[in-house]
Amino acid sequence: MTVWYFDSDGGSDSNNGKSEGAAKKFYETFVLAGFPGAAQGDTYLFKRGTTQVISAANVGAGSGASTTQRTRYGAYGVAQVPYSIWTPPPTGGLNNAYVLNVSGKSYIDFEDMYFDGLGRATYTLYMLASGATQNSGHAIRRCFFTNTATAALGIPNGSGLIFGGTDTSTGDTGDYLIEDSEFFGNPVHGMIVNGAHDVVVRRCKFHGNGFDAPTGGHGFSSKYRLQEFTTSGWTNTSGTIWSRALAVYQLDVYYVITNVSNYGRLTKNISTPTTPAAGEFGVSAGTLYINVGSSTDPKNQSVRYAWGRCYNILVEDCEAWGNFNDPRATDVEGHGFAFDNWADSSIFRRNYSHDNQGAGFSLNLGDNNTVESCIATRNQAAGFQAASAKGSMVNKNTFVNNNLGQVGIRANGEIVMFPNCGGGEIKQNILQNYGNRQYAADIFPDVTGVSADRNVTHGYPLLERAAVLQNTIIENPYLDGEFRPSNPAVIRAGNNLGGKDFYGKQFYSQPNIGAVEDVSATQRRLFVRAK
Repeated sequence: MTVWYFDSDGGSDSNNGKSEGAAKKFYETFVLAGFPGAAQGDTYLFKRGTTQVISAANVGAGSGASTTQRTRYGAYGVAQVPYSIWTPPPTGGLNNAYVLNVSGKSYIDFEDMYFDGLGRATYTLYMLASGATQNSGHAIRRCFFTNTATAALGIPNGSGLIFGGTDTSTGDTGDYLIEDSEFFGNPVHGMIVNGAHDVVVRRCKFHGNGFDAPTGGHGFSSKYRLQEFTTSGWTNTSGTIWSRALAVYQLDVYYVITNVSNYGRLTKNISTPTTPAAGEFGVSAGTLYINVGSSTDPKNQSVRYAWGRCYNILVEDCEAWGNFNDPRATDVEGHGFAFDNWADSSIFRRNYSHDNQGAGFSLNLGDNNTVESCIATRNQAAGFQAASAKGSMVNKNTFVNNNLGQVGIRANGEIVMFPNCGGGEIKQNILQNYGNRQYAADIFPDVTGVSADRNVTHGYPLLERAAVLQNTIIENPYLDGEFRPSNPAVIRAGNNLGGKDFYGKQFYSQPNIGAVEDVSATQRRLFVRAK
């Protein structure tokens, strides 16, 4: 495989590009010429501290061939900064909606690159599936994503990095690795996973995002692909059962919600999908069937469904802070970390979420998600909140002094489960309040099946809204500056749930309650510079 060198300051497009001394000048010129002499699995190196300006449309990355024949984009040389810089043109016409087009490409490593949208580009990397062509197997290490275009310019995205599938693609979108990277100063999300699976995000930072997001933005976010129904297209199958043909790219439906009283979220009927009972939906032969207990055409009942499943996401050892809640948004936004819009079967582990204008951690609509060994503090909304989320596992976390926002932003508890939640666990968390909210756990009355045991609470006027918590320890944990408890009532007071604490220390067989064991902390979030 060939190694190609680029130096926008000292290189020349007439060079062969195969050594540092014969570096080419502009990557864009090389791509528009058709990658002459290049092959899948080649390496492209860019001199640190130099800038590649991408002006033409559809300037893309070269795809790898497989997990063992990967294309790599990296950096070489010595400079004050360890990365190469990538931008759209700073002035004049903008021919690109993105800096680099990675649509329909797979098995590419991006390392030591600084993507700056200059407030003009809709996307930094356009890393989405194209039709039936997959977009998968990518790795991003030590990269930066900032300054995408704002909603004020009519831009629909505005996120530092979005990857996965489009609303009409069917190609596989899985196997992504993002490590030691930073997402900041973007008007919507820092990063958003869009209908992708098997994603690992480690040691990344998300800050200062969401400042121009009328529909909401977060530090880290994820979602299914979804569709809001139009006001036509319904057929009455029988009685209160209605059907609608799915689009060819909507291969299945996983979640359905409505605005019908008592049927805000429907349950999937797999055994008899064409005859769902009231409160159920089914999918058969490319058709969606719903039953909201009414013979009236559901065209005005705000029915939405989700397809393009987003699942098996692991976010660990990351940090989010200073993300914004745009006051124009209908709901409270600006969360540090969010599994949003039906993302499911995913994990937040050992993350630190602080000083955000929304919640520390949010689970919205998706099922079977986990928040464990995390810390949330000084957020304007709750430390943890869930809405229409079933099977949520909230264990061994430390949520301290959240809900600092004004009325309408702050929640009524450190842990909140809104209506249509159910099942799951709330175990061995530290919940500490400094007079900001009424409840330690605000579990709404319709939420059932939650197992809540051996949590530590301190400083709340009331323990909970509903009788859910069991064996609660009402004590001041006396946390130090690294969130370690010093109260003997908290140390070794938990049951063995396995796993590691916030600092990566294995929990003892009788662990502390909360996210941190009473051992010396170790540095976690380190950025590693490539040689």
